Amino acid sequence: MPPSRSGRGFGEYAPLREGRSPRRPWLRTAQLNLAGWSALLGLCAAAGIAGVLLVRAIDLPGWWGSSLALLPVVIVLVADRRRWAAMETSFVWSASVADVARIADELRSRGVDTEVRPDPRYDQPWWDRIDSPVDAEPTASLVYRNRHAATVRTVLRAHGVDVPQGW
Repeated sequence: MPPSRSGRGFGEYAPLREGRSPRRPWLRTAQLNLAGWSALLGLCAAAGIAGVLLVRAIDLPGWWGSSLALLPVVIVLVADRRRWAAMETSFVWSASVADVARIADELRSRGVDTEVRPDPRYDQPWWDRIDSPVDAEPTASLVYRNRHAATVRTVLRAHGVDVPQGW
């Protein structure tokens, strides 16, 4: 680490790796703290005990009921994935508003609900912009729901857009 950054509270840089991108956390939107993990563990224990008692009441081996302990984890995972799938995300590349609109129309024909959001910097007069007045034409971002990420990735790659590997 350069001496100028040592001791200033900067974290270490993660080295770039070839191949696969880093693994995603198993919960994409929820971040459990100590109370959340304790509650989830308590629900798992209660579900496991209830499952064992239920299975023993109907004369089956007790270990069959212990699999019910996974039910709270499955419920949390499904709820988290549904929430993540409904979240809006966007992708920006150096394409004009017309190019992004054309790709958005193709995605809409495939059943993907998309929106084109022009760069708000170009709503201002050129003298109020931070960038130079000789900039290229305005760009836009493609906005869609996470559940359609695979379709969006396929269409963008078909149009020659360089999409990140782990995306």
